[in-house]
Amino acid sequence: MRVHLFPSSGPISSSHFLKTIVNYKENCKTDTLLNFINDSSIKNSLRNQSYPCWGVTNGDKDRNKKLWMKMEKNDIGLFYKNKRFFTSCLIHSKFHSEDLAVHLWDRKFNENLGDQGDYETWENIFLLKEFKEIDIGIETYNEIYGHKPNNIVRGYTCLENEKAELLLDAVNLINVSNVDFETNISLSSRSSVAEQTSTSTIEHSDGTVLNTSTIRVEREVEIEQKEMKLIKKYKNFLKKKNEGPLLRNRIRPAGESSEQETDGWIESTRTLIEAKASSSRPNIRMAIGQLLDYKRHINPEPLRLAVLLPSYPRKDLADLIFSQNIEIIYEKDGDFYTKKRNR
Repeated sequence: MRVHLFPSSGPISSSHFLKTIVNYKENCKTDTLLNFINDSSIKNSLRNQSYPCWGVTNGDKDRNKKLWMKMEKNDIGLFYKNKRFFTSCLIHSKFHSEDLAVHLWDRKFNENLGDQGDYETWENIFLLKEFKEIDIGIETYNEIYGHKPNNIVRGYTCLENEKAELLLDAVNLINVSNVDFETNISLSSRSSVAEQTSTSTIEHSDGTVLNTSTIRVEREVEIEQKEMKLIKKYKNFLKKKNEGPLLRNRIRPAGESSEQETDGWIESTRTLIEAKASSSRPNIRMAIGQLLDYKRHINPEPLRLAVLLPSYPRKDLADLIFSQNIEIIYEKDGDFYTKKRNR
């Protein structure tokens, strides 16, 4: 899962956005694109008369190209301008063509290339689909990733795995809890970020349930592997600090045949821990429920409850955890930190 961030604030990128995104029907006709594409599978996939088109330069030491190489069909793209993400889209396909880049956008001189600078063009090209207007301030982005308030997106950026999931979860672009990223993705129209918490009552709707067992099993295995990796790292961290050891509780509730195992138990402090693969809302909600369920069956009762996360959650989710008298254990720069509710 990846989210690609495309700044379009400068005069050059703004003109490109106008030419090949806004006015793509006139400037990116399929008949023209086909002259620059060698990949037959991409050619056969172009069924519309024209396609929105964007590209990135190789960048210093091929930085942009390396990120572009990771790009796959149905990755999500977000365009950024004036401290706001204003447009979302999906990746249709990608291909390399210096000739098409020159045809569409010409070249520019980059004084940072080589010893004396050099000309470059946006030859790492991709076609886009499913555009939607959004309104996400840079404040939300900075809060999610712990950046300073004045941070801005300066260049092409690729967010992967949990980092991508955190952003998608925060802005409700898609439901990240059960989506199959290998097939079609529908971007949600819920794309603005609320400044204040609000509630409303709505009727139940009959939604579509992802019931393909293979998809579910593969995603569950991937999540479990990430959680176990996080637990192992925390276990080693405790050992180095001469704290712990990190154990597990095995629980079999009365009247049930199956056993349950907690993710972590520190006997010396009677701390019960539940680990999650990401700091998204669905994961945190689940962790809280699991901790409260496990707590009932452990004797003597745990003195502390904690959620183990790969990163610190955004403010509203941290407040949710603290509201249940649960602590947050999170990883940052290879170390783990514990944060409690301020009393």
